[in-house]
Amino acid sequence: MPLVTSAALKEAVAARALLKPEAAAVEINRMKFIARRPVRALAVTKLWMQRMILAHCWVIASDPAAPFAARLLCKSTYDAMTLGTLEDFEPDDAKMDAQFRALISAGAMTEQDRIDTLAMSDVEVTGSELFGRLLDETDVKNIRAEII
Repeated sequence: MPLVTSAALKEAVAARALLKPEAAAVEINRMKFIARRPVRALAVTKLWMQRMILAHCWVIASDPAAPFAARLLCKSTYDAMTLGTLEDFEPDDAKMDAQFRALISAGAMTEQDRIDTLAMSDVEVTGSELFGRLLDETDVKNIRAEII
């Protein structure tokens, strides 16, 4: 399933070039896309509790032998997650990705944990759900005109 971008939509329309615009619109409305949505902080907290990431953060934050930067990062992460002050975040947020990578460096989480956390933003939707309405033949014609 393609990630939703204008390129993915153009590709879907181009792949149905032999169809009449009405038929292409019907197929695209039913087609499955992967859309990116904000990652819910509550879902991340649940995942991280199951994976023991928060426990690792607590241990690192409490370890006087750990580097100060790692202790500070883990303490702030633990507090934000357990106190509910972390907000939902965009999957393409560079600051969040940098924090995840820092947590990996500190030993609190793994690369797979980072990937799984970011994957929580990927949601399967139909074409009509994605666009908030049914595409019609005019939409298909306009997209075809852009392709050419």
